[in-house]
Amino acid sequence: MPRKSKKQYSFPVLKRKEIITCMKELQISITEADLKQPHEEKCKLMYASILEKLAGINVLTKQIPYDKLSIFEHPQLHEQSIISVRLICEMIKFMQKVGVHDFNISDLISPESQRTVRNLSAIINFARWQEQKHQIYVEKKSSIQSLDKKLKSITQQNKKLADEFVAINTKMNQEKPEIDKLNAEISELQNQFEFQHQEYQRKGEIAHHIKKEITKLKTTDQEKKIILENKMHEIHVLESKIVKSPQRIKKELKSLSSMIQNEKILISTRNQQLNYDVNKFKQLTLLKQSIQRRCEEMKRIDAIKNEQCVKLESQLKQLQNSKNSIEKELKSNIKKYKVMNMALNNKKAEYAALQQDHETMKQEIQIKNKQINDLKEEHSKKRLLKQTQISSLEKRIEEKKEAIQQLLKQHKHCVQQCAAKYRQLLEAMDSYHQSLHQCVDQW
Repeated sequence: MPRKSKKQYSFPVLKRKEIITCMKELQISITEADLKQPHEEKCKLMYASILEKLAGINVLTKQIPYDKLSIFEHPQLHEQSIISVRLICEMIKFMQKVGVHDFNISDLISPESQRTVRNLSAIINFARWQEQKHQIYVEKKSSIQSLDKKLKSITQQNKKLADEFVAINTKMNQEKPEIDKLNAEISELQNQFEFQHQEYQRKGEIAHHIKKEITKLKTTDQEKKIILENKMHEIHVLESKIVKSPQRIKKELKSLSSMIQNEKILISTRNQQLNYDVNKFKQLTLLKQSIQRRCEEMKRIDAIKNEQCVKLESQLKQLQNSKNSIEKELKSNIKKYKVMNMALNNKKAEYAALQQDHETMKQEIQIKNKQINDLKEEHSKKRLLKQTQISSLEKRIEEKKEAIQQLLKQHKHCVQQCAAKYRQLLEAMDSYHQSLHQCVDQW
């Protein structure tokens, strides 16, 4: 005889002890005897608690709507049957999700040990898988929530930085005409300073030239004074030596007096020129001092403007650095945002796939509900037909009962007749056996 090949499942079939420990973890009390010889009520309670724990469906305590109960003539009689039907439907759906597609009503009404062990193994495998996936789902959900929070904070920071950047740009644009004005003033002052410096240099050269001329004139004047003194001394010597005529002396005196007057006029003109040059030199010194003061003032103004420019340039550099850092942060945030967008799109795709699965499941549930409703209608029709059949059968049974009673009476009468005949036969058989024994003894 060829051996029957064992059916392969997508889940491992566990031992009874493992099933009992796993069910204890799920807070469902079950014994080894319940697995060896399963009973209907125990199986129903066990499967109902499994549905409540894993699927969140409470079949036993869920109230039946009054509209559905009002279909029946005696709704109290059908409550238990509706609960059991609901349990069967929910269990079939649940077991199909678990991976058992041949679960039927017999697993609840007349359960077998092997099939219950198989079903519980599938449920435990599904529970472990669900727990693992739930942990992954919780982790992913928390990570998505944290990423959403980070995204919100980053977007807020980006908005804040963008507003600051716009404000800085507007401030720069507002201050640009003032900066241009200051630059223009600085360039004008520089031009004026160069012009004044050139004039100062030119006037300094003129003053230097005048000083040279004054020194030259002083030296010539001193030389001429020395020559004059020498000549006067020579004249006195000669006068002392020579006896002069009064006319010649007069002439010489006149010539000398004219020469002296000329020299005096020359000296006075030279003195006037010297005074003029001294005054000019004083004015030049005053002008030089005023130019120096003006230059110092210009330098101070230039230093102040340079300080302002340096401050503005440092502010501009700081703003540019902050702008570059903000741009870098923006780029990094954009990259993060793109990565997060990708992750979100993936999650959305997964969610859309789950939604599609959910919609297909909903459609299947609607189809199953329609089938259940159709079955209910058929069941009600069949029940009505059966009730009519039962009433007709009851009538037939009563007729048959009456016929059976008559037949019983006839049968009793026949039995009595048969008993009488059997007695006669037994008596004949006894007489026959006795005669036979006698013949055998004689023989």
